[in-house]
Amino acid sequence: MKRATTCGSGLLCTLSLVACAADLTTADDGEGLSLEGVRTVAIGGGSWATVVDAREQGSYRFFDLDGAAEVDAHDPSWDLAFSRYRVQSNGGDNGEGGVIVAKLDDVDFAELVQAPSVGYVQDSAMVEEGSASGDPNYAFLGADPWYTYDEASHGLMPLARVYVIRSTDESFFKVQMVAYYDDVGTSGFPAFHWAMIKAPVGAVMAELQALSRGMGD
Repeated sequence: MKRATTCGSGLLCTLSLVACAADLTTADDGEGLSLEGVRTVAIGGGSWATVVDAREQGSYRFFDLDGAAEVDAHDPSWDLAFSRYRVQSNGGDNGEGGVIVAKLDDVDFAELVQAPSVGYVQDSAMVEEGSASGDPNYAFLGADPWYTYDEASHGLMPLARVYVIRSTDESFFKVQMVAYYDDVGTSGFPAFHWAMIKAPVGAVMAELQALSRGMGD
């Protein structure tokens, strides 16, 4: 099965969804890679498309949504990190950035213009019962990850889910994973669409700040 997405001028992400089961082996935490593996282009309407070369097991690439750029592993501004199919966020057990994440199903990416006021979580190192891959309970992984896995074809397919992220700079972004394969079907190239959106209204901001502090305790 294949899926093609045009990610903007000069960048065509033709994304194959056929891979071997070994592509979903659990990666160990590791240092970041050199700053040369992330491509980001504008796709219109204030949205961006980013493709990450995350092929190397055990090493992460770190991305700053506020700066729209890859950053070094030791840069505290990172929001999301990628290693193979694994996605970390800079909060909870994975960092001190205070990043919180909400999962929204049955929501259209283009139509979402304001962040929700409830439903946020942070990455947890605990492994939930029901996690088929044995991954920890990160916002993008655990028992309810960003993808589905087809045992018959050994293919990984992104869910039509929108994630809302409050960044290290306390801005809000919508993120939708769109692929895991490059144009020739090589795995380890997670791709996502993203854009800044409005913050929740009123006192909700203070509540979210208290939530992130509590989760980080």
